[in-house]
Amino acid sequence: MIVVLVAYGILRYQHYSGREKQDSALTPIEFDSLCRYLDGKVHVIPGGTRCDNFSAYMRNRHELISLFAPMRFNPISRHERLLIINVQFGMSFMITAILTSAGLTEYFIVLFVVTVPVMIVGIFLDWLAKYEETQFRKMKEAHVDVRDAQAVVEAKSNNVRLKLKTDASEEYYVHMTENSQCAGCGQILFLVISVVMWIVGLAVSAGLDNESGFIIAWLLGLLPSYAYWFGYQVPIFLCKDSTEEQFFYKEAERKPSDGDARHAMEMETIHPLSEDEIKTCVSDWADSLCCYGKGPAGQLKVGKCTGYPSYYYKFQSFGETRHKEAKYRPYHDGPVDGGTEPDLWDVVCHPTQDWAEHEVTTKVPHSEEVKTCHVCHGSGTVSCDRCGGSGSCTETDNDGNSRSVTCHSCNGSGRKTDPTCEGSGKLLWYKMLIAYFGAPGLDYVVEFTDLPDFLVKACKGKEIVCVEEKKCGPVELKQSPSLCQKSKEFLQRHREELESDDRIRVLKQRHRISMIPIWEVVLKPGDGDVEKDEEGKDDPFANKLFIYGEDKRVYFPRYPQKCCCCDCMDGANCTVM
Repeated sequence: MIVVLVAYGILRYQHYSGREKQDSALTPIEFDSLCRYLDGKVHVIPGGTRCDNFSAYMRNRHELISLFAPMRFNPISRHERLLIINVQFGMSFMITAILTSAGLTEYFIVLFVVTVPVMIVGIFLDWLAKYEETQFRKMKEAHVDVRDAQAVVEAKSNNVRLKLKTDASEEYYVHMTENSQCAGCGQILFLVISVVMWIVGLAVSAGLDNESGFIIAWLLGLLPSYAYWFGYQVPIFLCKDSTEEQFFYKEAERKPSDGDARHAMEMETIHPLSEDEIKTCVSDWADSLCCYGKGPAGQLKVGKCTGYPSYYYKFQSFGETRHKEAKYRPYHDGPVDGGTEPDLWDVVCHPTQDWAEHEVTTKVPHSEEVKTCHVCHGSGTVSCDRCGGSGSCTETDNDGNSRSVTCHSCNGSGRKTDPTCEGSGKLLWYKMLIAYFGAPGLDYVVEFTDLPDFLVKACKGKEIVCVEEKKCGPVELKQSPSLCQKSKEFLQRHREELESDDRIRVLKQRHRISMIPIWEVVLKPGDGDVEKDEEGKDDPFANKLFIYGEDKRVYFPRYPQKCCCCDCMDGANCTVM
């Protein structure tokens, strides 16, 4: 029990400490897979085979498998899964101890009184653990940007630091809302319940004579619940699998207009890659991924390669919010920096990092003041906590006889030096300024192919615009009118959210635009049929691959040689899982 609780604490800390990191957020493909999972779908791997999807089915739903090999889009986090298992272990341990003490150790009794309830509790807690992700999905579907949701806006209004978060993920903002925080309260409740069940089970089992027989009975009641999972879940998967169409990822956001494409193509020339260059890129990419064979890379039949320019634009405001905190320390005579303290924004405090989220603390000048200690009220001593101020304590010798002795902690005086003021009876109060710096940003991708936009954000490009000013105006880019319009929208949004807030001071702003080359490679049709999506249209990625970025990354979701579990690995392009 102690090991499980320690592991739960470690996993919980790792999970929530990584919430605000952008690279820990779900990709759009993973979010689509999450939505299908929450809908009870079994096809959650875009374009995946039956084996792919059953692998994901197990890694999302089976208690033990999802603990040690979870999918990234699994709505039940590892620390939540560990808590569910702890509740199941504690419940089965308590029930088995009670049955054993009553002499009811027949297998069928243990099966129906231990195994079945453990399975039911696991299903119920699974449903409960999805609450936070269900809230995320509702907010995501109701708003193009989760940060526009009413609950998130209210959370930012109450906590100004949320407005200055640098590259915080959308999941982080959902977690900060009041509705989702109740899921954390539920975890604490079930943690307490599991500990209580363990304690009851240990107390009952302590009086049993045959401890080894009790442990065997406990395991016979607990472990079959994880094996029987396959007995009822495999038929459910097979029945659903025969009625569902294949799942293909579709870009949710509308692509820029044809006018943008015409402007960009006229002003930027991206030369096509040769067939040998394409094969080399695909071969290196396949070699870097687990379970991908390099054979098909050398046998690709390139029909056409077209180069497109794309643009990744990011606008940031580097801002600061401040507040003062009163602190104190013992005062033992000496100079006091009193007088009229400066206003909040008049205190000199500079950031130590540029365009990064961090906190700086400095002492407020002329804020010192000597006051009487509020604990001892100026006497310098407090009542002894060991003897309660009486000066004597009661001790019991080896024979059980009690006698009164002088308290060794206070030497019989009943009083001790006050640790708050260290016996001086006075405290020096002063104020500390806590400045919080952050660089919240908004981004936009201008791209004209079927390549998912989020991949463009992560690759290396050539920076063509970098403007940093105290207050920026709209950016101008002739290659993309839609990007210029987005720039105006971003400026207005930061004006409304940051500059209009008296608690925030914007120090500077910047525009950054990178040009990322994209090569769309159309392959010559093979002998197989073209896959169909749910609407009966051709799969947009059939016989097609993309090479993008100056580092020439590859996106080839229909790569012909990969093992069935590879779609489910957290590889670079194993359907981006």
